[in-house]
Amino acid sequence: MVGSIGRIDEIVIDCRDPEKLATFWAALLGVAPAVQDTWATLRDPENGLVVAFQEVPEPKAGKNRLHLDVRVADLEEATAACVILGATADGPVVEDADGSFQVMFDPEGHEFCLVTSSSVRPRDHLGRETHDDLGSLSVKRVAGAPAPVPTT
Repeated sequence: MVGSIGRIDEIVIDCRDPEKLATFWAALLGVAPAVQDTWATLRDPENGLVVAFQEVPEPKAGKNRLHLDVRVADLEEATAACVILGATADGPVVEDADGSFQVMFDPEGHEFCLVTSSSVRPRDHLGRETHDDLGSLSVKRVAGAPAPVPTT
């Protein structure tokens, strides 16, 4: 196994209005935003994950190559709550072996998914849900894409 070169410090989302977007995500995730001039951050108190919003001059163009999955208890309720906050639902709920998900757009058009999990998803040695026997790594496979190969 190859040793670690580093660890992900935070996930940064480029946007036109960091305060507006951080306020949306803070309401969705139930955390308080920390806002500065051209930067805003959210920190999950349970796992320490930091999502930051960085002001950039250009608007979003095209589809995201990365998106966030937000686990929710009830897709219908979560979708309605996100719409009230300024999000837009894209298409119907999709159901697969892993559970169900609803593709959404935040107020600046960044894609994200609201997800629920199947009760039969495998678990790791700490009881966390896993995918494809990859420990705690959570991935959603695109239809038709090859399965990821775990490295040991």
